[in-house]
Amino acid sequence: KTWHEFLNDFVHDAELVVRLKAQSPR
Repeated sequence: KTWHEFLNDFVHDAELVVRLKAQSPR
């Protein structure tokens, strides 16, 4: 895995977390 792919996965995970938090306002 290249550092670019690793970075992409990290950003994608962060976006998922933000989306999940936005869906559950608790």
